Amino acid sequence: MAITRQGIIYFIVLEILKSTLGYHGIVWSQALSDILTWIIGYFMFKKSLDLKDKLKK
Repeated sequence: MAITRQGIIYFIVLEILKSTLGYHGIVWSQALSDILTWIIGYFMFKKSLDLKDKLKK
């Protein structure tokens, strides 16, 4: 997840917020990338639990 956050999500969020909000976009990009990484991780975890339940049946 750390590679996803730093390598992919952070770069995309940084570029978008930097172009729209300027300096404040750079400051807020770290927090927003953490939130987006958490959301992605949540859905990946939920999907893995569903897959685990299907394999048990």
